[in-house]
Formats: sequence, C-alpha cells, structure tokens
Amino acid sequence: MVDPGFDSECDVAALVYGQEDDPDVLLRTFARDLREQGYDALGVVQRRGAVDAGRLGPPEFVLLPDENSGADGGRNEVSGGVDCAIQLEDVAARLALALGRRPDLLILNRYGSMEVAGAGLLRVLSAAIDLDVPVVIAVPEVLFARWLTLANGLAVRLKPNLDALNGWWRSLRRTPGRGGNWGSVCEMFK
Repeated sequence: MVDPGFDSECDVAALVYGQEDDPDVLLRTFARDLREQGYDALGVVQRRGAVDAGRLGPPEFVLLPDENSGADGGRNEVSGGVDCAIQLEDVAARLALALGRRPDLLILNRYGSMEVAGAGLLRVLSAAIDLDVPVVIAVPEVLFARWLTLANGLAVRLKPNLDALNGWWRSLRRTPGRGGNWGSVCEMFK
C-alpha cells in the first residue's frame, strides 16, 4: 500500500460529498475560477458515460487545466470502454509527469475503492505532498473515516460548495504561478 506521507505541513483538503452532490462539476468550476485568476490548477475530474437501459455508463476521466487540451497538452479524455484501473494508471502517469512543472494546485476526482486498496491516484497524491503542492480531493461521505485514517487526521475537511473551496484556498495565501512558494518576506513585496 502507498503511504502518501501526510505531515503537519501539507496542504490537503478533502471535499466531502454525499449522494446528492456532484463534486466533479464543483471541482471543474473551482479550477476554472483559479485559472482565470492566473493560478495553475492541474488535475482530473470524472464524468459518467451515457445512460444505457437506465444505468449510468462507465466513468470518463477529464484532465485539467484545459478540457480541450489536457494536462500535458495531449488528449484530455481518458475513456473509450477501457477498464477503470487502466484508465487511472494512464491518468496517474500523465499527472505525475505534469507535476514536474510544480502547479499551484492538484485536483483529484475521488478517493474511492482503488485508493482504499492502496492503488488509484495515491502515488500522485504522494508526489504532490512531496513537492509541497496543495491538493484537494473529493471524498465520499461513506469513505471519510477511511480517508481520515490514511491522512492521519492531517487533512482539512471541506463542505461540498464553492465557498468552502474558496475559503480554504484563501487560507493558504498562495500567489499565482509561483508553485505556491512564497519565499522570503522580501520576495513577497517585490
């Protein structure tokens, strides 16, 4: 199992949502708003495939920041009937590569069954923590206790709304395009 390496200095927030919430629309909106302010928000959101016989189709993963160009300048959608675990391997590899640019924020679509099993996007989460990149991850209410155990209690819990996300982001006191590093007091006022 991957240990993401949570510590008291990491900036990780869990957007805890219920069945009636749509965290992907919320995270996509949050990312768009941050990009409009000049921040580099990198990540992945999920959308469900077409409804077939009354059932939702398999998930499709959409890389951020730009839903038209993808996180790494390649295709932005990872889907096409491919097994979910294989899709997430591709997403994780692309996000890990893009983390090299030290974005201002990493957005992860879910803490789900694969992450509970020690797989999924945990390696990307770990890499972001190692690089001091803030992370927001959607966590279903039913898995929050497991998330809290994984995080060793060292993550912020957010309500599933834009005000909570914006409040958390403001509390980090980050500036756009600097990988979130404030540096010295003198650098802050240059």
